[in-house]
Amino acid sequence: MTAARVRVLVVDDSAYNRRTIIRFLEEVEGIEVVGYAINGEEGLRKAFDLKPDLITLDLEMPRMDGFSFLRILMQNRPTPVIVVSARSDDENVFKALEFGAVDFVAKPSAQISPELFHIREDLIRKVCEAAGADMTKVLRKSRPRMGPAPSVARGGVAPAKRTGKPLKHELVVIGASTGGPPALQTIFSALQQRPGLRFAIAQHMPPGFTRAFAERLNKFTALDVKEA
Repeated sequence: MTAARVRVLVVDDSAYNRRTIIRFLEEVEGIEVVGYAINGEEGLRKAFDLKPDLITLDLEMPRMDGFSFLRILMQNRPTPVIVVSARSDDENVFKALEFGAVDFVAKPSAQISPELFHIREDLIRKVCEAAGADMTKVLRKSRPRMGPAPSVARGGVAPAKRTGKPLKHELVVIGASTGGPPALQTIFSALQQRPGLRFAIAQHMPPGFTRAFAERLNKFTALDVKEA
């Protein structure tokens, strides 16, 4: 039996970006691009009509920007969304994660370069991973709050047993990939500084975005976060 293909809607006002993203995705047998839109309003109509498994989204568009798109989409038809961003220092990328996007990738450049190959690989991998995202968990993680951190794995993680004994570990290492940024912000928003305890994060992320992410965690959590 042939496995069902991942149905993707591409929403971007740039003709070059649309063509490039569609070409990248259609090269993969397990992915089908079911449509595209040139602004947020058209994107919403097609999202409701076509019911894609996943949407790639530009944030800066005419008629309706990516944030309004995300807000309406998540209220009416929660769907995994991957943001496509041009700038590595774009704070809006992380704001979009709070609105319900599951992850982001760098925008394809107009030059043929090794970077373009890496963008293609990153996009394909994240589309395939995010298409199976549990949107109930994604939306819960997209609204960070002080309190116990929710599970960050799709299958669920058994909560640690409370023994009442002091924590002896000096270093906690966390590895994350697709969906990691909002989950990490949720986790660290629930933590306070503890003398002697350090965290190391290995987060799969496009080059250049790690510094902006570290700065955001440093700003919105009680921890002192620095890019390694």
